[in-house]
Amino acid sequence: MDIELETTLLVDCSQPEAVMKNLAARQTLGPYEIRAEGSILMKDQYFDTKKRSLAGQGIALRLRRIGPQCLVCIKGKEHIHEWGGIERLEIEKPWSRQTHDQIISCLGETGLKGDENSLYRDDPCETFSHMGMNCIQHRQTNRIILDIVHPWDLSKTHCAEMALDRVCYRFGQGIFLHYELEIEAKTPAGKDHLETIADLVSNEFPRELRPWNHNKLVTGYAIETMLKNQELPADLSAPGVIGHDQYRRIEEIITKTLE
Repeated sequence: MDIELETTLLVDCSQPEAVMKNLAARQTLGPYEIRAEGSILMKDQYFDTKKRSLAGQGIALRLRRIGPQCLVCIKGKEHIHEWGGIERLEIEKPWSRQTHDQIISCLGETGLKGDENSLYRDDPCETFSHMGMNCIQHRQTNRIILDIVHPWDLSKTHCAEMALDRVCYRFGQGIFLHYELEIEAKTPAGKDHLETIADLVSNEFPRELRPWNHNKLVTGYAIETMLKNQELPADLSAPGVIGHDQYRRIEEIITKTLE
């Protein structure tokens, strides 16, 4: 498995699109150079058993489609650093027989055993279904990718990547929008820059951005819980942007779940 190190900032304001547009147009951030690398549309599905066996162990199994590409990802338990960085183990590879075997092996370590029913199929959803797992969350993310280059790096390779994510959660007839920035180290040296980059961005938008140590999966769990508790409108004619008070409630739910 690879080790992923990133930090996330929540866009918590009444005009999140304006913040994203401002950042997307930036060419510099303090001493760093910013290079726009385009945008992608990601369609994600998360799988687990009815008893949420994987979630109970801090494991996430994700299927991501980007155009014709199909990527399967397993994320391990998270370690949150004092400064807000999140470190976790991760496998992310195109779906293939080799990926299937590696995924089955990893799931076996969690106690979820594969058998003859979990034989490789062209459609990973079928494989997961035969292992007793169903899709527990579906979301769509518009991501703008920005490479961050330190001026002292003579190779001019990017030390980190900033992803501007517009996340659309759909639960029943309700559609909810969540905006965040993910800043991820892309080289071993990049780990030394994450805290500085996050501080620079936060200082530019002190009222609009704040640390968010919760991944998209658990954020979606909390939104779903609020819907079940009738704390959010279940039927929206247009996507609803999550507000400040709702984020406070989301954090309360996540904290209670982790206790």
